Amino acid sequence: MMRWPLARIGMLAAALAAAGPLRAADPAEAIRLYALDCGRATSKDSGFLSDTGEYDGKPGAVVVPCFLVRHSKGTLLWDTGLSDKIAESPNGVDSEGVHMSMARTLARQLQELGLSAGDVTYVAFSHLHFDHTSNANAFDASTWIMNGSDLKWALGTPTPFGVDPASFSAYSKAKTKMIEGDYDVFGDGAVRILKTPGHTRLDTRSCCFS
Repeated sequence: MMRWPLARIGMLAAALAAAGPLRAADPAEAIRLYALDCGRATSKDSGFLSDTGEYDGKPGAVVVPCFLVRHSKGTLLWDTGLSDKIAESPNGVDSEGVHMSMARTLARQLQELGLSAGDVTYVAFSHLHFDHTSNANAFDASTWIMNGSDLKWALGTPTPFGVDPASFSAYSKAKTKMIEGDYDVFGDGAVRILKTPGHTRLDTRSCCFS
C-alpha cells in the first residue's frame, strides 16, 4: 500500500542475511535493517486502492511490512502494521470486504530479536492508515516522529477512509517530534525520512537508508 523509492533496501537486507544471524538487541556498530511481517490483506474488489478505476471489481492481495532500523544512537520502528490481535484468529478476520491475517505478532518478532516495545527509541509512520498504525499504542514509551499536517488530516471530521484514530491515540501522551518536510532521524544522514506524497490526500513518507 506504499511505495519505497530505494531498491537498496533489498540489497541491504540480503547483505545482512549473508553476514549471519544478528539480534537487534546486540550493540550496533553499523546500521542494521530488519524487515518484519506485519500482516496480509486480500479483497475481492480492490477498487478502494485507486481513485481512477483501474482496480474496480478486481481481486487484490497486499503484504503489510514494518521495518526495524538499528543504529548506534537508537532503534527506529517504521510503521506498526495490522493489529496483533488478528493473530488470535487462526483464519484471520474480515472487515468491510477485506480479509486480514497475521502469522506472527509484531511483539513476537521483536522478542525474537531480543527487544520489547520499551526498547524502541523512535516510532514513525509512512502515513496514518490503520494498516500502518494498528500496534502504535504499544510504543507509548518511544518518541513518535509524526507529520503535523498528516496528523491534523487523520483526526479530522468525518474520519478519513482507512484511518482509525484510536489505533494511534497514545501520541497525545508520548514524546513527539513533529516534522513537515524531510527529516534526518539520527542526525548523521544515515537514516532519513523523505516526503513522498501521493497515497493519502496530504502526506506519505518513505524511509531512506544510506
